[in-house]
Amino acid sequence: MAKGFNALVFADNLGKARHAAVDPTTGTVFVKLDRLKDGKGIVQLSDTDGDGRADQTVAFGTYPGTGAGIYNGYLYASADTAVFRYKLTNGKVMETTQPETILTGVQLQRQHASKSLAVSPDGKLYVNFGAPSNACQEKDRTQGSKGQDPCPILENYGGIWVFDANKPNQKQSDGKRYATGIRNAVALDWNTANNTLYALQHGRDMLATLYPDLYTNEQSAELPNEEFLMVKEGADFGWPYCYN
Repeated sequence: MAKGFNALVFADNLGKARHAAVDPTTGTVFVKLDRLKDGKGIVQLSDTDGDGRADQTVAFGTYPGTGAGIYNGYLYASADTAVFRYKLTNGKVMETTQPETILTGVQLQRQHASKSLAVSPDGKLYVNFGAPSNACQEKDRTQGSKGQDPCPILENYGGIWVFDANKPNQKQSDGKRYATGIRNAVALDWNTANNTLYALQHGRDMLATLYPDLYTNEQSAELPNEEFLMVKEGADFGWPYCYN
């Protein structure tokens, strides 16, 4: 360990944690759970005495999911079929606070359903719509099945859509496809230093299983790389036609 550096366990035993967001004024940490724990899907953690460990834990929200973000005094949190926001009071969600629905009506998919999200300083909400497929084959994950060209899944999935972060009850059709060719952006964040969206893409699977004459098990485990993307409006990152 480097001199002058140490790490503490801020909180543990929270459940299946996915994304976290930190209120910039109070340091309150919000953790989104992929599975409910004791019937709750969001954990609010506070360090009231400044020792680097959470000493107040409050759980709320009755839906599992992935995304979490802070914008303009609100906590944004996602289920697999919706995005909600909670008004913050002194950096916390109060027991009586009810969620406001921002995105609704999203059809639940069996694969890559999690709605990772990010909010830009100008009030735009970016949401991942992962492709419910491995590589857009005619028969998904089936050896010898050909890929579809053009891939019809890209009409509604396999990309990032942008919405108004302040407008309630939006449908996917109310948003705009911001970038495409992204199989599943498991993480999104807005970089305020260069005013740009970034994403981490989860690449395709099963190369050795689907194409045993072309790929070894080692290659299948390592390819394609999980790409870190700088996402500009209109960008196409190539799924399912290619990978780097």
